[in-house]
Amino acid sequence: MNDSERTWDFAAEERERGSFILLQHVYSLACEGQGVVAVGKLASDLGLPVGSAVQVVAHLTYADFLTWDGTGRPVGITEKGVEYIERLGHRRRALQLPVPEAAPEPEPVFNQQTESHSTG
Repeated sequence: MNDSERTWDFAAEERERGSFILLQHVYSLACEGQGVVAVGKLASDLGLPVGSAVQVVAHLTYADFLTWDGTGRPVGITEKGVEYIERLGHRRRALQLPVPEAAPEPEPVFNQQTESHSTG
């Protein structure tokens, strides 16, 4: 399949984006000294259903970005997860909204000076 035949997989992009956001959140909590956290806290913090958070955590654990021993156990970040956020996470620029440029001032439609026309 060449580049022109590839189609954008919205569902895959959303899963990848959600995984990155959760990983980044675990990283942030670890940097704040919380170390390990419960999946329920992650779900609550990110506004996710707990089942969705469990799926993402399980996926990231399988990929060796997180440590997690299963339901009821805390989640931690691995060295691979830290390295990804610190060194490779900048590639996720698509998550950042572009800063809009200042719009130019529109010119007035009507001139405020009135013209006088002489008749006659």
